[in-house]
Amino acid sequence: MLNSLLNLRSRLRARLVSGSALERIGLLAGMLFPLYLLAGMLMGALPPQWLGTLPAAWSAGTLIEAGIASVLWGVAMHLGEKRGHVSFGSAD
Repeated sequence: MLNSLLNLRSRLRARLVSGSALERIGLLAGMLFPLYLLAGMLMGALPPQWLGTLPAAWSAGTLIEAGIASVLWGVAMHLGEKRGHVSFGSAD
């Protein structure tokens, strides 16, 4: 299991290089989704979970907002890579 965790970065990079546009956007969105929630919590937009009960801010709306923002960031990163602003190491 530890070996698979250590190889995760190289497997993700290989998928970003060789995957289709939709697959690449999905991978980027999947990586950005937890980071979006963590950043919101660290900036104080969401109350921390250690308050005892599930906070009202962690609603379906919050998760939908995080999902939409992650997909938009994934699309932006994909388009940025196609225009040469970001590189994942792909040949095209």
